[in-house]
Amino acid sequence: MTGPAVPRPGERWLPAALGRRPTAALLLLAATLLLWNLGGYGLWESTEARYAEIAARMVRSGDWLTPRLNFIAHFEKPPLTYWATALGMVALGVDELGARIGLVLAALATLLIVARWSATAEGRAAALFAAFCLLSAPLFFALSRSVTTDLYLTLCVVGAADAARRGTRPGGARGWRLAAWAALGAGFLTKGHVILLWTVLPALAWAAWAREGRRLRRLLDPAGIVLAMAVAVPWYAIEIARHPGLVDFWLGHQTAARVLEPFQGESEPWWHHLGTVAWAGWLWTVPAALELWRRRGERPYEVAWILVPLVAFSLFPTKRANYVLPLLPPLALAAGAWWANAADRPWSVVTVRVLAGATAVLGAGLLGAAPLARIPGPLAALGLFLGPAFLLGALAAWLATRRRRFDLAFAALVIPLLGLYAAGFTALGRPEVERWFKISRPLAQAAAASHRAGQPIVAFHDWPRAFPFYLDERVITVTGEGRETRFEADDTWREYVFTDEDELGRFATRPGALFYLPRDRRGRLEELLGHPVEVLAATRRHLLAAKPGTAVSTRPAASSPPARPVR
Repeated sequence: MTGPAVPRPGERWLPAALGRRPTAALLLLAATLLLWNLGGYGLWESTEARYAEIAARMVRSGDWLTPRLNFIAHFEKPPLTYWATALGMVALGVDELGARIGLVLAALATLLIVARWSATAEGRAAALFAAFCLLSAPLFFALSRSVTTDLYLTLCVVGAADAARRGTRPGGARGWRLAAWAALGAGFLTKGHVILLWTVLPALAWAAWAREGRRLRRLLDPAGIVLAMAVAVPWYAIEIARHPGLVDFWLGHQTAARVLEPFQGESEPWWHHLGTVAWAGWLWTVPAALELWRRRGERPYEVAWILVPLVAFSLFPTKRANYVLPLLPPLALAAGAWWANAADRPWSVVTVRVLAGATAVLGAGLLGAAPLARIPGPLAALGLFLGPAFLLGALAAWLATRRRRFDLAFAALVIPLLGLYAAGFTALGRPEVERWFKISRPLAQAAAASHRAGQPIVAFHDWPRAFPFYLDERVITVTGEGRETRFEADDTWREYVFTDEDELGRFATRPGALFYLPRDRRGRLEELLGHPVEVLAATRRHLLAAKPGTAVSTRPAASSPPARPVR
């Protein structure tokens, strides 16, 4: 009779529950962290507020086909993100929690796929390491709690890659190949042709490099192609038929213009995304890079998944951090493999000690900057509390390497990071913190307390996308950016979309008019109106103002401004 197997160093995981039921424990912990205070803070301007307002407009109007932002057709993105967000609102209400709940479900699904992929390739310990590397990556965690297309796109990319991997290996079921095509169609309904950069191009590069052409040909199932088209095409076909000129808008404004010219003046050097990946994946990018280089012949698809889109996006002039989110799953897979086999990897002790040193520097920075930085008190308290936590984690990781306990070293590095996220999003719900960040909910609350039906809300030089979401009313915009109005059925938009600031004078005598504006535009607003204004509420960047003497309701503002009930 033999005794129980002695676990390898990378498989000694804490706590023991993770070893007995690793997937269930992982998802429970991840769900707890991602749901923590999920609806406790306002919508971020302008991206999250824009997606939430469009989804809320679908729910309130009953029109789930044409996206509308501030009551005007908005075809910048396909509808899947709007639909997922709207479904959350139908289930939980038109509020922040309803808007974000779909993201949490998508994040959990992505973590589950990554964990099972890693378990199949490297073992149970690698699966846990990979999942925690992904969960704790700053960009992944942040976008799991802020509505954009990118997390849903990442789920489609990971789902398609995993299904294709399962369906094309020897004995792989056809159902997996069909699932890969369905995920491709869903990705096209999430962010258009961008899904091809993340799936088709890496697959072609992988097949050429690894000489896996026969395996790739197995994926070319006619039924799968039809399935992808059935998922992706109907919405496009319906909206193109309803709105002439939409194809030119997508191919010209949305594709050619962004590929050839910086979007909204944004232009970064070609290497910008390299720096983004470094912080977006956190310290785990170091072991991931070491693992990918050491085993590049064994992990050709992960290498292609990272390099091909990274090169492609580096060639485009506009480079935003959220664009590289789908790179994090393959990095997590590689990092998980490295941590699970760290005892067998060269320079593993040195590597972990370098990571511990970087963690110590961060802890010292938090501790030293907190009393000096001009930030709200709750954020300063985070630095004073979590700075020592990072320092202790760094020390614990260093000591763990002396006994070659890389599992404990990893835990010591990841626990303070997850604690920072939980504490940070707790503090974000404080009013003084909301006012410091790009969150317009405090001003929307003030507007809800003083606004009456028929009184205009005018945005000058900048407009809050969250106001229509919170107040369920049109916002009159007097800004230089204008709106895309060619797809409107009538000229109603001319009553509340202006690009000439001189038009502001027409609201000078309107009773009860409220004005949203950047702080540095107050003087210009008063000049155009011909009278001073009274500040009703303010954030770090913006003001809510009105003509002096404007009656303000004594009704207290709720934690979220009132919204029309969903029926």
